[in-house]
Formats: sequence, structure tokens, C-alpha cells
Amino acid sequence: MGFSDVLTRDHECPACHHRDTYSVQFKFGDCRGEVFEIGDSITWQGLREGEPGHRLVVTGGIGSACSACNGPYDLERVGNDWFEVYLENDVITLVTWDNGRFDLRRDGDFVVLDDYPPDRRPTDQG
Repeated sequence: MGFSDVLTRDHECPACHHRDTYSVQFKFGDCRGEVFEIGDSITWQGLREGEPGHRLVVTGGIGSACSACNGPYDLERVGNDWFEVYLENDVITLVTWDNGRFDLRRDGDFVVLDDYPPDRRPTDQG
């Protein structure tokens, strides 16, 4: 099983508000170690994870803790998915810190959504 990376620039930690760049690994689409940025389209070839054709999905991402405060969340509370990665029509639209809203282990590694949660919009990036 492979992963892809999405690079988030100028991302704010919700605990201490330190801004930094994070590399977040996720497994959705063609997981051949490609590096994406927000706004890039994923592909569906090779090592496929998830299902193509959904208008909006969220999947978990694993990245490093905040370099300033080592937060923002306790790993025991949130689990291994420190980030939420949102894809709209196979385009990465938002990467944000995981707040425990979705149980991606129980729900099969990704959740199909009708719309973004009220506090998560592509302009939020935090």
C-alpha cells in the first residue's frame, strides 16, 4: 500500500497559531508517492485506494506535529490521522488539522460528503 503527499504551505496550528509548511501523507487515488499541492488533481492508476467519481470526500492524512508547540492535539484522542484531506471532484481543495469529527477507521478510510462541514471551507486552511 502506497501513499501520496500533499504539501501545505503557511498552515496555521489551531493551538498556538504558529504558521509552517507541512507534508501530509494520505491514501486516496493513485498512491505512488506523488507530491501534490492544494488545487492539484489526483489520478486513478496503479495502486488505487478509495473510489473515483465522488463529488466530495474527506480522508485522513498523517503529518508531523506543530514544530512550535508539538500539538495541536493529543495523539491518543485523535488517533493517527492528524489531518483531514478534502477532495472535490478529485481535486485537493483543503487540508486541515483533524478534530476527531470523522471516524475514518470505522468508515473505511474516507467519507463521502454532501457538503463541507460548516467550519471547513476551502478558504479556511487551518
